[in-house]
Amino acid sequence: MNNSIGFSKQKSRIIQISAFFLMASLGTIHAQSIKGTIVGKTNGALPGANISIVGADAKAISSLDGDFNLLSPRLGEINLKVEYIGYETKIFPIIIKEGTNDIGYITIAPEEKKNKEKVSDIQQVVISRPNALTQAKAYEIKKNNNAIMEVIAADAIGKLPDRNAAEAVQRVQGVAVARYHGEADQATVRGTPFAWNSALFNGNRLPSANVLGNRSFVLDVIPSELIQFVQVSKAVTPDMDGDAIGGSINFITRTAPAKKTLNVSGAGGYNTFSQNATYNGSIVYGDRFFKNKLGVILSGAIWDRQWGADSFDVTYNTASSNIVQKNSISTIMMKRYMGTRRTIGLNGGLEYKLNANNKIYFRGMFNK
Repeated sequence: MNNSIGFSKQKSRIIQISAFFLMASLGTIHAQSIKGTIVGKTNGALPGANISIVGADAKAISSLDGDFNLLSPRLGEINLKVEYIGYETKIFPIIIKEGTNDIGYITIAPEEKKNKEKVSDIQQVVISRPNALTQAKAYEIKKNNNAIMEVIAADAIGKLPDRNAAEAVQRVQGVAVARYHGEADQATVRGTPFAWNSALFNGNRLPSANVLGNRSFVLDVIPSELIQFVQVSKAVTPDMDGDAIGGSINFITRTAPAKKTLNVSGAGGYNTFSQNATYNGSIVYGDRFFKNKLGVILSGAIWDRQWGADSFDVTYNTASSNIVQKNSISTIMMKRYMGTRRTIGLNGGLEYKLNANNKIYFRGMFNK
């Protein structure tokens, strides 16, 4: 009797497992894959774009490289809809076939508002400046992220005189920095100690640069020109490393653009205190080859400056037994510090798309 019961239970489990796989296979017969990359007309890949099928409950969000993967509930002709902050909404038809449908690059243009009203009908004039296209990407990443996150982009970093990664991240709400000879070198989130925060590059945890072995990392050796986005997570979610009490700062370096890019900048000056010249320069080059399969990005920056500081140190006779002499000055030291600092940063990357589903890439960085 027991053997028959055990056999019936085993048979029931086999039937349930078979039914599960049957339903799973039936559910995916009509779900065809749509793959592509969302790019801006003038500004490369667009992360965080909303892609959906008109008239169907199928949606996807593009990655940091602009790639997306969407399942179509039916075959034949569908209307694909692409939405992005600061860009025109694009709806276009495509034909869905069985298997993977790689539609390649989808280019959308920045939104342009045309005023068709007559001058006599104008009630007021509002002057506004649109956000930079890369900063619009940052807003899209922030909007679609599950964590409490602030994001700044290269456009916002480039319009301010921030020369290193720490000075760039200080523009984010809730972030404070420590300074060494006037330059920011460490960052903290929500006012916590520097050792309570974690720093990452492209999602990879940076090793500690502190002699005490804590989480703090020196960021003044990384030029801001090498950074594409900065993500500051003020509340750590389960998909992040759980050792950050204050918050997590993720620096995303530049990757291969969707089209040819070349940016060159340079500046110079003179420090009247140290009586020496200072200069900085940067170059960014990126392009794609072999029918957009191979992507290349190369960027470099240098910053050479002379610094100086006057120090005025006073010591008191606090150890004196005489109450009057305790408040008297023991020594006065007037010092002048002079020095030269040079920051060099190089960033390079290669990526090759094998097919619509896979790609291989290499990224490297050197900072000194």
